[in-house]
Amino acid sequence: MELSDFTKYYRILGLPNHASLKELDERYFELVEYWTMKARGSNDKSGPKLELHLIDQAYKVILSKAMRENEATRKPAPSTYTMKDISQGQDRIIRSCLDNGESWNPPPEERSPSPQFEDIPQERSPSPQFEDISDRLRAGPVEQEPEDCLGTAPGFSISEISGELHHAPDRAVIVHAVNCQGVWGYGVALYLKRLYPEAFKIYKAHCESANRPYDLIGTCLLIPPQPSDYEKEIRMRLKGTANIIPLGQSVFRPRRWIACLFTSIGYGKPNMKTNNPGKDPPNKIIPNTRMALEELRVRLEDYGPSNFNPRTAWKTEGDKPGEIWSPKFNSGAFGVDWEDTRMVIDEEFEGFERPWTVVKFNKSEYGSPDDDGENDIDERRNTRECYGLTCQV
Repeated sequence: MELSDFTKYYRILGLPNHASLKELDERYFELVEYWTMKARGSNDKSGPKLELHLIDQAYKVILSKAMRENEATRKPAPSTYTMKDISQGQDRIIRSCLDNGESWNPPPEERSPSPQFEDIPQERSPSPQFEDISDRLRAGPVEQEPEDCLGTAPGFSISEISGELHHAPDRAVIVHAVNCQGVWGYGVALYLKRLYPEAFKIYKAHCESANRPYDLIGTCLLIPPQPSDYEKEIRMRLKGTANIIPLGQSVFRPRRWIACLFTSIGYGKPNMKTNNPGKDPPNKIIPNTRMALEELRVRLEDYGPSNFNPRTAWKTEGDKPGEIWSPKFNSGAFGVDWEDTRMVIDEEFEGFERPWTVVKFNKSEYGSPDDDGENDIDERRNTRECYGLTCQV
C-alpha cells in the first residue's frame, strides 16, 4: 500500500504521517474515550458508533504498517510483566478515569476497507475538540489543543436521577449526612457501611477521637478511597472441600470518596444509656448542614482546578475527587424536608466547577436498621449485586 493510501487513515486520527507509535496509541485512546462518552449521553447511538468504527479501522491499519516497519529493529522487552500488572493495565484501559460506566466497544467482525462516509445519513453536533471523521477527511489534520489546557468546566447544577449510588463513576464523591456517635445504622448510612467497611471504620475512629460529640457538629470528614474497599482478591473454593485458595488476581471496583456531613449530634430516639441525645430538630440540622457544606467545598477546592480535557485528564486526575453524588440526605432518618437541604446546597456550591447528582432514595433498597451484620443475608446479596462477584470471596 502506497503512502498516499495511508493518508486518509492518518487524517481520521488527526495525526501527521510521521507520527510515532506512542502518539498513535495516545490519540486512539483519546478519541475512543471521547466518542464513548458522547454515545452514553446521546439518544442516537448510530453517529458515535460509526465514528468509533472508523477510528478502530484507522488504528488497525496504521498499527499494522508501523509494526511491519519496526519488525527488523525490534528489541526484546526490557522486563517481564506479572499477571497483576496485566490485570491493572486492562482495568486502566477499560475503566475511564472520567467515567466508569459501561462502554461501547467496536464490533470484532470484518470491516469494509473503504467505508462510504457520505452515504450514511447522520445528525451530529460539532465538538470543540473533535469534529466528525468525514469532515476531517475533507479538511485534513486538525490543530490539537495544547497539553496544558484543562478543558471547560461544566459548572454547578443539581440534577436528580433514578438509580443506585453504586452506579456513580470512578472517583465520585458520595455525600451523606451522619451523626456524631460513630453509627451508620439505617438507610443510606447502613448501605454505605456494607459497601465500604473501611471507610466506616475511619468515620467511627474519627468520632471516637473527638473529646465530645458536640465538637464534630457542623464539620465535614472527607474519606479518600480505601484500597480494601475497591480491590478484592479472587479466591476459589475447592470442589468437595472447605478449602479456599487464592488465585493471585484481584477484582478492581470503582473508587469512591465518602463525604460525611455531621448535621446531627445523635440519631433516632434519645437513649442516655448509650449517650445518644437523639436526632436534632430540623431548625438545627439545616444550619449544621450549611457549615458542613462550606467545609466540604473548601476541602474539594484544596485539590486545585480539575482537568476536564479528555486528552490529558487520565494523567492528572487519578488521585483527585471527581463527580459529586448524593442521596436526598437529611430527608430520611433525620426527617428534614429535602427542598430545604437542596436550597442550602445551591447557595453554598454556587459557582463550583462540577455539577451535583442526586439519586432518588428508596428505603426498601437500602435495608432496615443495623443488626451489626450478623448473618445478614441482604448484605451478602447487595454486595454481590453491586460488585458482580461470582467467585466465593
